Amino acid sequence: MASIILVLGGVEDEAGKTIMSKAICKGLKRRYEVQFCKPISGHNSWYHYDHLLRCLSEKQIFSRDACEVRKTLALTTPIEVVNPIDCLFSPVRYGSSLWGSRPSQAVLERFTMLSGEGVKNIYLKLNSKDMSSTIMDPETLNPLLSSAAEIHEPDDWRAVEGTLVEGAITSCLKGLKESSDIVVVEGHDDRCPVMDDDLSLAVVVAPGHLSIYGGKEFRDGFYSVLNIRAEVSARDVLPLLTPLEIYEIRPIAVSSTEETSKFEKGISEIFSNFF
Repeated sequence: MASIILVLGGVEDEAGKTIMSKAICKGLKRRYEVQFCKPISGHNSWYHYDHLLRCLSEKQIFSRDACEVRKTLALTTPIEVVNPIDCLFSPVRYGSSLWGSRPSQAVLERFTMLSGEGVKNIYLKLNSKDMSSTIMDPETLNPLLSSAAEIHEPDDWRAVEGTLVEGAITSCLKGLKESSDIVVVEGHDDRCPVMDDDLSLAVVVAPGHLSIYGGKEFRDGFYSVLNIRAEVSARDVLPLLTPLEIYEIRPIAVSSTEETSKFEKGISEIFSNFF
């Protein structure tokens, strides 16, 4: 069965997880069959409007980062399997009933289930009453639902979401593991989206920092924290652990092929020692 490398952020935002995940994948791909997975993602229709237009053209919501890594690695795996859960948010309409309670509202969320029968996409869609409190035109969402096997408009979004998350992540990750030697899993912000029995390494990245932890030790720490918290972040687990290795990393100009190649080579050398 394939090994799992879990890449997490040591800070909540802009940790550098995607750049690190891509570098790990490219380095290991020289010797192994490598897959990539970004289990959970989200984007905003206003702040990421260019990406929304791309989603509309492809009639599917998906992660921009997952799409970028998939393209870089020339993966043929469907984007919805690489990225089993994606959520589209819309800003709340000024002066509406939701104004002041939150800046944005989830309007559409995709959950992809993978089985022997293929891919099944289940969508949660915001009900019309609450949709009117956002700036999203409901008609805009119609092309994105073309692949839907099921569409639900729940009164309690979080409750229904909770019944779908585990099935989407575990089924897609199982399929990725069956077709590879190593799966690099990128976490959502600083949270741990999956804790697989085949976890080999946990990688924590933050500006200027990279630390690597043993998979079993990280998994044990995760479950220790899970006993007292419903949601676990990397920062909850790290105080319980001793890293295998720690590195200082420098910023790179991603537009520079030379700098990017040098960075990827260095990361490849680090992780080749573990596999």
